[in-house]
Amino acid sequence: MKYITYLILVGLCLSACEKQNIKPYGQDHYIQFTKLYTDTVNYSFFFTVEDQIAVPLEIKLIGELLTEDTPIRLVVNQEESTAPAALYDLPETVVFAKGQTKDTITVYLKRGGIAEGDQNVYSVVLDIMDGDQLLVGETNYSRRVVLVSNIVGKPGWWDSDVDKTLGTYTLKKFNKFKEVTEVGDLTGWSWNAKRIIALQFKNYLRQYEPEYTDEDGSIMWKNLPVMGS
Repeated sequence: MKYITYLILVGLCLSACEKQNIKPYGQDHYIQFTKLYTDTVNYSFFFTVEDQIAVPLEIKLIGELLTEDTPIRLVVNQEESTAPAALYDLPETVVFAKGQTKDTITVYLKRGGIAEGDQNVYSVVLDIMDGDQLLVGETNYSRRVVLVSNIVGKPGWWDSDVDKTLGTYTLKKFNKFKEVTEVGDLTGWSWNAKRIIALQFKNYLRQYEPEYTDEDGSIMWKNLPVMGS
């Protein structure tokens, strides 16, 4: 019995010694994305008239606040990615700003990297790696996947609210809307801003192309439900 008690005491002492070697919370800094690696983001150049798309990816800090802007080691996983290098661009220097718990990494997608008519969906796989000062947080939050294409389809922002201004979605209407307004994405727009640009589109058609028809042969401007002048 004394021998067993002795072993228990030795074990407790060893455990205490090991605990003393553990760095206290906050001595190291960890960063990770705020969304899981399975939460992919999708972009199509079909929905925009811009030659470049800015993709914001939120990251967060685990540990004490940084006292100075600190470099982040962000890399494109070449083995997992299918996008050609001409399709994306990462800033030369990526940092986590001092004094805050969250920041944003911006990656850029470039229209010139994908041929018109190409219907493939390409992936850009981004990994946060251990750096000199910032370490990787949870594994499931250390990677983001960005999908990019030219695929034609109804944009996600064309919802029931947009139906109240622009009416039912058709590809011909959407292409004409982009041509006239030079806007292809209403994500984040307020209801009033959506109403105003829809009204501008309607007034343009009524004044300059009053006979322009939709896919079903009907006069397009007459089928835009937005009201006003």
